[in-house]
Amino acid sequence: MRAIVALQAAWAAALSGAGFDHEHRIVDGTQVRWLRQKAEFETGPDGTPIRALGIAQDITERKQADERIAELAFHDQLSGLPNRTLLLDRLKQVMAASERDGSFSALLFVDLDNFKTLNDTLGHDMGTSCAASCQSPDGLRACWRHRGAARRRRVRGDASGLGRG
Repeated sequence: MRAIVALQAAWAAALSGAGFDHEHRIVDGTQVRWLRQKAEFETGPDGTPIRALGIAQDITERKQADERIAELAFHDQLSGLPNRTLLLDRLKQVMAASERDGSFSALLFVDLDNFKTLNDTLGHDMGTSCAASCQSPDGLRACWRHRGAARRRRVRGDASGLGRG
């Protein structure tokens, strides 16, 4: 619904003389493409649009690169698990929501002792597998009684946070 309102506002602005710059997400089966349209209307003496002058550009590769950058910014590159930055961001959101509605939340900090030794002796694949087990439904989250969603974030190589809110 927000996208329709934004598109209508862009259309109204374009008709009043401002430029038109809008991105469209096109889904065809399982394939997603992104298109950017940028145009200005040429109007007649009475103000009615005569023609649009502009471009349409496929920006799919740029959008995919943006998604990859966001993935790298908020997830551990080695394990693919959410990282400290995402933990702190979600923690701020939960704390703000708790203040607004008076609800309570919890954070369990898990620090794996001798994690470096595990990585050094058994390899990083084993360490990543061990750390990822905290994320699996059969890991720590299964021990947590669900009322809200429990989410795990990797804080550093040997430490994780498990939160619920």
